Amino acid sequence: MNLYLDTTSQTHYEIWAKGGSWQDVVADSNLDYSEGLRRVSSGQITGRGPSDFTKIALRDFEDVKVQGGGYRQAFYLTLSDDRLVFHSNIGKGMSRHEMSDGDIVQASAADGRMDVCYSTAVRAYPLVRAVPETDFWYNAGFLGRVWYRENN
Repeated sequence: MNLYLDTTSQTHYEIWAKGGSWQDVVADSNLDYSEGLRRVSSGQITGRGPSDFTKIALRDFEDVKVQGGGYRQAFYLTLSDDRLVFHSNIGKGMSRHEMSDGDIVQASAADGRMDVCYSTAVRAYPLVRAVPETDFWYNAGFLGRVWYRENN
């Protein structure tokens, strides 16, 4: 995975994964968005600044098996600081982005085998402490690259 960090310092990262959408939780009074997540990578990385990718090597990940045929796979990326650069589509005027069923894709793989959808930036750690009304920034665009290998 490659991502943009607004720092050249070292930071701790964690990446979590779960099958389906990150919003697939039991609807009760105590929503736990971390339900079903498992940590697939963690460690220290040194940022390369906001104009160059910081790389987390594929070898630093546990395998995440993704089913084909339109199946969703959620990833939760968190840092020990607030230096992750992402694209916010919340605002007024021309920068406003409304998500609809036909407009959820942010980017696609060159071969069309994978789509990266707009999601949510969360301003709380750990995820169970997040309050959706104040800590969730909806329509956030991941600015980076997701690398994968295909097993036939």
